Amino acid sequence: MVDLQQVKPRLGNLELSTTSIIIDDLTRHGYTGSIVDHLKSIAECVNTKRGVLVRFCNTVFFGVTVEPFVFSIHLYTVDSPRDLMGAINASIETAKYSGIKRIGATTKQYKIVNLLKRMNYPIEVQQHGDDITWSLEIKSEI
Repeated sequence: MVDLQQVKPRLGNLELSTTSIIIDDLTRHGYTGSIVDHLKSIAECVNTKRGVLVRFCNTVFFGVTVEPFVFSIHLYTVDSPRDLMGAINASIETAKYSGIKRIGATTKQYKIVNLLKRMNYPIEVQQHGDDITWSLEIKSEI
C-alpha cells in the first residue's frame, strides 16, 4: 500500500501545475526544441492511449507504451531529492497494482540511475556511448 504521507508535498513546497513542472524541468535541462510541441506530443500520446501521465508531489512520470505492460518512462520534476524519492517509491508501488511488468528509460542523466541504485531498486543498466539505458522489472501484487 502506498504511504500517502510519503507523497504529500512538504510544508512550504508549493504544488505546481503538471504543465508548469514539465516546462520548468525542460528549461532547467536546456531543452532546445519547442516546448509547446513537446506538450502537444505528450497530450497526443495520452489521448490516443499510447501513454500515461502520473503525478506525485511535484514530479510527473510520463510512460509511453513500448509493448503491452512495458513502459518507457520520462520523468519531469521540481522536487527535492527527498521528495523525488518519495514520488518514485509511490509510483513503483502503484505500478505493482496496475499490471505493469517493466519500466525503463534511456537518458544522458546518470543522476536518476544513481538515485534508483541508492534506493536499492534492482535496476539493469547498459551504457551506449553517452546514453544510459536502465530498466526495472516490476513484481506484480495482483
